[in-house]
Order: sequence, then structure tokens, then C-alpha cells
Amino acid sequence: MQIKRWRFKPKGDDNIITELNQHLGIGMIASQLLVQRGITNIKEAQVFLRPRLDDLYDPYLMKDMDNAVKRIAKALNDKEKILLYGDYDVDGITSVANLYLFLSRFTNKLDYYIPDRYTEKSGISEQSIEFAIKNGYSLIIASDCGTKEIEIVEYANKNNIDFIICDHHKATDTLPNAVAVLNPQRKDCNYPFKDLSGCGVGFKLIQALAKMYNIPNSELTGLMQLLALSIAADMVPVIDENRILAKFGLKYINENPLPGIEAVLKVSGIKRQPDNIYHKDHFFSKLITLSDLVFLVAPRVNAAGRIQNGRDSVDLLVCNDITKADILAEQINNYNEERKNIDFKATNEALEMIENYEISNFATILYNPNWPKGVLGIVAARLTEQFHRPTIILTWSHEDQLISGSARSTKNFNLYEALDQCSDLLENWGGHTYATGISLKEENLEEFTKRFVEIAEKLLTENMLISEIEIDAELDFNDITKKFVRILNDFEPYGTGNPQPIFYSKNVYDAGGYTKIVANNHLKLFLSQPHYKYGPGFPAFAYNSVEYYDHIVAGKPIDIIYNIEENDWVGTNTIIQLNIKDIIKKEPDYE
Repeated sequence: MQIKRWRFKPKGDDNIITELNQHLGIGMIASQLLVQRGITNIKEAQVFLRPRLDDLYDPYLMKDMDNAVKRIAKALNDKEKILLYGDYDVDGITSVANLYLFLSRFTNKLDYYIPDRYTEKSGISEQSIEFAIKNGYSLIIASDCGTKEIEIVEYANKNNIDFIICDHHKATDTLPNAVAVLNPQRKDCNYPFKDLSGCGVGFKLIQALAKMYNIPNSELTGLMQLLALSIAADMVPVIDENRILAKFGLKYINENPLPGIEAVLKVSGIKRQPDNIYHKDHFFSKLITLSDLVFLVAPRVNAAGRIQNGRDSVDLLVCNDITKADILAEQINNYNEERKNIDFKATNEALEMIENYEISNFATILYNPNWPKGVLGIVAARLTEQFHRPTIILTWSHEDQLISGSARSTKNFNLYEALDQCSDLLENWGGHTYATGISLKEENLEEFTKRFVEIAEKLLTENMLISEIEIDAELDFNDITKKFVRILNDFEPYGTGNPQPIFYSKNVYDAGGYTKIVANNHLKLFLSQPHYKYGPGFPAFAYNSVEYYDHIVAGKPIDIIYNIEENDWVGTNTIIQLNIKDIIKKEPDYE
């Protein structure tokens, strides 16, 4: 295991914790977890634990929403041709798929356009406008991009093409001259929740249209499935409105999934539950979580844009026939296998470069003109996780004759603000606090590297480069009951802003000699604690922890930090198990 620092989160106000427990009856530990998530009164707790679709905000609170709805209504009424444009990542793809699924009930004069990652620039490409002109489109709805596209929107306007932009990236004071720029990040937008995904902004537009056409939320369940996928993949905070949308999106995936979602899960190894077993909330052989969307579905949906074209993934997600969806999913899965081989090679090359990297310990900037653009974000994320410092991975972009790449960062470093201080050296850049894309001229690379490193060295300390695990609470194994785990389930879905609780337990030991090494480097364990009274103990798993094997099988105690999970595969009894994050060896106390 990597060296990690353990830190207990502040417990919170004892009086509020006690009050929440008295009213909710969920126990002091669960009440503490609520307070640690900023929930300080009964109403907030009820909304958090029992979210409702009625708690969603009015879409018309978003700036320009009325303009967008009127323009789309006119286009539908006049039978205009509408082009849906989206970025080539999961957020853009799901945005386009959702708008297509909704608008196709009103018109067949509708198509979608996903730019080619390798031959078109990021954002809204000139090629897409030429496509729209050639094919007679008079309205383009752009998703997950467009807030900074002043020149390209002006070019479209001159060719009698209107734009509606649905975006969630940081906005500047100057906006494109579009019919509507729907973006909660606009400084003049008073929408109550600022952290929607791009697909989330598109869904608010759909909500507004549904309201006008008297379409109930019950007819939008399929769209919420794709919205949950975008929330998972884009790692927006799973709080407030995102939490409600993700919760219901997962509910509908587990009850009646879209054919495209089912097909992708099937090639990931998760199939329908057997006919002789029925679980009312299980369509699949296990309960699908946000983590499954992150690690199983999102990479495959992304792979089309990385290897071929993201349009293939839109085709899959809007498909209404499971047989056809299965064929499309197999193709997407093949793309993903190819992507894995490419990013494995690029990651290893990057690691080799880091071995001789002498520029700085506080930031990593690597450039290889031969790296494929499609895997740069993955490589940057892996290196950031491994070395715990801001990382920028760059390659040569032949289509625009610029160096371009992806940047990722840790929670201690605001990447967006750092790049803002380098903006005079960049041709294009944009994104979020911890994930951005950039492009720059080759002659500016040396000065950019120097300045970015200086910013990192000024803002970061050696202490910040150590990976830190935040612990929510200490548990005695007697606290881990079925009731407690049921209450924890109400804290889901987990994600950015609402992480899965991490617990600490001390003086834990091997219960009965069940510990064994799995796949050379991992440990499968069965652990207990002195005075545990509800059974022999709990099964547990610890990745990359073989170094602790001899200590544990010798019967010596350990302290552990872990998540509590349920093994919930259909056909077996639900088992509580511990997913160990880190271990500290302890010596027996013989006194």
C-alpha cells in the first residue's frame, strides 16, 4: 500500500447530532455522518435520506430558459431541422442522447453530431457548422460545451443558424450571441444549484419543455438513467439536485433499464437476474450503484470517442431494441479493449519519463508528441492518483498544429485558477477545478511549464503531497449491525461531495485462520475484535496489502480503516463485508 496519512474529520456539534438522533432514530454515528456532510436540521436530513423528485428546482429559474423553450417550440411548430451537438465524452454523449430521446417524440427532423476527437478541435468545431449549413439545419443545441465559443456562434448566426447552449463549465463575462446560454455558472444566473453536469443542464431544458407540453416526470425515467451516468462519469458533486437525480436514475436502472444501459452492463459481466429468483429492486444479478456506472459503463461509453467516434455511443444509448443494443455494445466493448491497450502503453511510457523527471516535485508536466489524444485524461488521472500532485499530459495535435492535453489535480490545488494565471500562454483551455483541457503553441511550452511549476511550488507544501484518508468515525465491531448498514444505504449514492463513509477500528485480528493471499498481492480476510458478540466476525478484502500477511496470520492485532459494503449478488444471502483502505500493524498487549 502507498504511504497514507490518516485524519479524523471533525465530529461536528454534539447538540445537533443528539437532536438529529432523537428525531430520526438512526443512531448517534449515523447522525454524526449527517452533520459531517453539512446537514444540521431535521428538514435537511429528511431531504437527504428520502429525496423526492418534487424537491427538484423549477427549470425556469435558470437564466435564458424561457428563450430556449420558445425557440425550440418554434422550431418544432415550423418543422425546422434541429441538430444536437455534444462533446465526445460521457457527459456530452448522454446530453445528446437525452435530448434526442425527448425531442424525437415531437419531430423526425432531428439528428446529432459528435465531433471527431482527432480531426476536430475541442468545443464546437467549424466542421459541425459546415455540416449544419450543407444539410439545412437552422437550430443547433450544443451540450457540455459552447460557453466560450463566441466566434463560432457568430459564424453560425451569419449563416442563419441559431444556437442554444447547454453547458456547465466556468463562464466569463463575455458570452456567445446565442438564443440562450443555459449555464448555472453564469455570473448573472441565479439558479440555486451551480454544480449540474452538462447533461443535467440539458435535463433542466427537457423539464421546462415537458412542463409546457404537460408531460409528467413519470415519462422521463429513461432520461434520468442517462443523467445518473453523466453525474457519475463527470464526477460532479453528488449533493443537492444531483443527488436526487442520481438516486432516481439508479432506481430506474435497477427496475427497468434502457436497452443501451442493459447491453453495456451485460458486456461488463452483469446480466439480468435468473428467472427463478426475484428481487423487487433488482433487474440485474446485483444492485447497480454509481460506482458501477463509473467503472463499468462510463469507460465503455467513452471508448467510442477515444477510438472511433462518440456517435457510436449515442446510437447505443438511444437504441430501443435490446438485440440491436447488444450488437452495438459488443462493438463499444471492443473499442474499450483497444483503449485499454493504448492507455496501458502510454501510462508506462509516462512512468518511465517520471523516473528521470527533475523539473519539480510539486507538479508533473509531460509531453510526448506521439501519445494519442484519447487517453491523455486517463493517464493524467492515474499519475495524479499515484503521485498526488497536479499533472498535465500533453501531445501534438495535428489538426490544429498545437500542443494539447489534459490536466488533473488533487483537492489541495485549484487547477482552473492556476491555468487562469497562465492564460496568456494558452490558445484554449477550460473545464473544472480539478480537471481541464488545454492547448498551446509549441514555442510557449517551456515558459508555460516554468510558470505552472512556480505556481504549484508556491501553493503546495511537501505535506500536501502525501495522500490523505479522511476518517468519518471510529466503530466497534458491535456497532456494525444490519440496521446500521440499512441506514448507511440511505446515504447512497456516493460520489464527489458525498463520499462513502470511512471507518476506523482498532485491535482487529484474524478470526480463525481464514486469511489468504489472492492474485499475489491482495488479502482476503475474516476479521474480528475482542468482545465482538454478534458472531465470529466479518469477511474483508485488502488490495495491495500482501506485506501485512505474516503479521496477521501470526495472530497479531491491526488497526484498519475501511468502508462497509454488502455482497448483494442475487442468489446468495446478503453479507456484510469490509473493504479495507489501509492497515497499521500493532503489537499484542500482554499486560
